[in-house]
Amino acid sequence: MRKNKSGLDKFLSGFKPKNLLTSSIFAIAALSSVAFVAKDSFAKTSNLERTVVESPARDSSKSSFDLFIDMNLKFEYHPEVISASNFPLDIRRVPVHAQDRKYYHFHDDEIMIDIMDTKLSYRPTWFLPSIGAGATYSYKPFRIRTGINLAILFDYYLEGEEMHPDDTIQEYDYLHGGGEKRTEGSALVYYGLFFGNHFTPEFYVELSKDVTEKINVFLEYNRLKYSIEVQNGWDRYNSLDTMHRYGLSDFLSQSVKIGIQSTERPNTASWPNEPWRLFGKEIYGSSQAYLGYSFIDSKIHPISGLNVKTTSSQFFIGGNISFKLNLN
Repeated sequence: MRKNKSGLDKFLSGFKPKNLLTSSIFAIAALSSVAFVAKDSFAKTSNLERTVVESPARDSSKSSFDLFIDMNLKFEYHPEVISASNFPLDIRRVPVHAQDRKYYHFHDDEIMIDIMDTKLSYRPTWFLPSIGAGATYSYKPFRIRTGINLAILFDYYLEGEEMHPDDTIQEYDYLHGGGEKRTEGSALVYYGLFFGNHFTPEFYVELSKDVTEKINVFLEYNRLKYSIEVQNGWDRYNSLDTMHRYGLSDFLSQSVKIGIQSTERPNTASWPNEPWRLFGKEIYGSSQAYLGYSFIDSKIHPISGLNVKTTSSQFFIGGNISFKLNLN
C-alpha cells in the first residue's frame, strides 16, 4: 500500500486561506490580467484570420436567450474527502472464494481469510462525464447560464497488476500467503472505500464576461450529492466481486469555481471549416480550466469500532470539455 501523498495533493489539502472572498478577488484580478494580455495578442491577428474563428455570438443582437442540451467531459483533481481506520473484523474477514475451495481443497478452519487492518482514504473521481439541459441569457459582454446535469461517478480502479491508487483498497492473496498484486494464479480478497451511488444530479449557475472574441472569464456555483460506502469481497479476473456493502457517509458538495473559458462557436478547433450539426441544429464546443473551492457537508453512518474522519472544505483544480446543442 502506498502511504505518501503526491505534492499536488499536499498543496491542495494544505492551502486553506482564512478569507475565501479575498482569495477569489485576487484570483479574478489575476485572470483579468491574463485575459488582458491575451486580448492584446489577439488584437494583432489579421482580419482574415478573425473571419475564420469569429464567434457567432458576435453576429447576434446584443441580448439573447437560448435553451440547450449539453454533454460534458470533466476532469478534476480533489484531495481526500474521507479516511477510515480500525476496520472491524466483520469487514476484514472474507471467505475463500467458492471456486477455490473446490479446486484447492481448503479445510474448514482455513476458509475465512483475515485481511490486515490499515488506514484507507478516498478521493472523488477525476473523470466526471455528464449530460443535461439548461438556459443561457446573454447581454454583451456578459452571460449567465444555469442548468442541471446527470453526472456519472466512477471508482478509479486500475486494471492489470496495479491496485487502486492512494490507499483506497486493501487486498490479500490467500493462495500465496500474502501480497496484493494481480498476477496469474493469484486469489485476492479485499475491502475498501467506494462510491455508494454512481449517478447524481448536478446543479450549476455560471456568470461569465467576454474579454476577447474567443476567451471569457467565469465564476460558477456548483452543487451535487454523493455517498461513500465500504465494500468487501473478491478480486477475480481483474474485476471486483462484491460480497457486502456498508453505508459509510453521505456528502453534499457545494463548490465555487473561477477560471478561463473558450467562447463557444459552431466549429471546434479540430474541425475549423464545418460545424457539427444534429437535426439541423449546430453543436457548439467550448473548454474550461479552473480553480475551485468546495464546502462539504457530511453525514456519517456509524460502524462499530471504525474511526472515520471527513473534510469540511478543500481546494481543487479541473477542466471541462463541453458540447452544446442549441434548441432555438
